[in-house]
Amino acid sequence: MDSSAYDRIIKNLCLTCGIDDWPAVARSGHILLGERVVGLIHDADNTESCELSVYVQLDPVYPSQTPDMYRHLLSANLTQTQNLKGYFGLHPDTGNAVYCMRLEMDLAQQETDLSELLRDQTNTAARLLEALNFRALGG
Repeated sequence: MDSSAYDRIIKNLCLTCGIDDWPAVARSGHILLGERVVGLIHDADNTESCELSVYVQLDPVYPSQTPDMYRHLLSANLTQTQNLKGYFGLHPDTGNAVYCMRLEMDLAQQETDLSELLRDQTNTAARLLEALNFRALGG
């Protein structure tokens, strides 16, 4: 995706979120939605790509529940019935649970509010993760 298309997406997203400094968001590739850090990544070298990768930082996976939680996260990727467009994973540096989506640029450019989509997906993923945490703790 070329950088001007990415900048346009970020500028529109920041406008709907009430964030004035969209160039800082575009440079960092991160935006704060509620209490969640959301990474917005594009491949500037691949101008034929129409994909925006979204990574939502969720909660830590605690060592006492690690094996069960990993199993539940992987299972949720296949069996969840929520209206999620993405999948769960683990951040390679922090070990925190993350929710990932790949959005086609056309979807991100639609007049539909991208911030609404991100908030909806983030909140749904966080609720599902909370239920998985409860399950991993034996609940």
